[in-house]
Amino acid sequence: MNESGEAIAGSSRSYRLDPHSLPVCGEPPAGPCESFYLDEARAVVRHATASGPRITTVPISAYTGVSVRIDPDIDPAQLLIELAHDDKTLNIPLARSEVPEDIADDWQSWARVFSLPLVVEMPDGSVTRYDSDEPETPSVPRRRPHLANQRPQFLARRPVGRSGNVIHVDFREIIART
Repeated sequence: MNESGEAIAGSSRSYRLDPHSLPVCGEPPAGPCESFYLDEARAVVRHATASGPRITTVPISAYTGVSVRIDPDIDPAQLLIELAHDDKTLNIPLARSEVPEDIADDWQSWARVFSLPLVVEMPDGSVTRYDSDEPETPSVPRRRPHLANQRPQFLARRPVGRSGNVIHVDFREIIART
């Protein structure tokens, strides 16, 4: 795989960007955008228009998820992973392959990197969120949350101090003399 994401001769993949080597610049083999720049916080998409190039900067949080779909334009059919946006011209292709296992790994990796949901795009154009069957790692429970407003445990064994007026009594100091 070379730097622009194109496959090396003999490779089984036709296009793949590595999710663990951000920032990434690329020119997708097909699609609405001419070129793009992608990092952890934003995507910069460049489109060719009749009046000249149009450059759009989009925060990653504006994307709806990392989608996977079957690309019917290529024979044999291939699976395509995209960074999906409501405006289809801002979609960024991330990987394309005939091997479902490779696509599944990359799909989950891209979703983890951007903290975006996994999305499946059906051939009829409908979009559904994919909920994995893997259980989430349980968070570490906080100790004694029901006692959060009480005294700390090491102070609970000690008597509570008195508040209010303190009475001082005058005493004479006795000094022993020899």
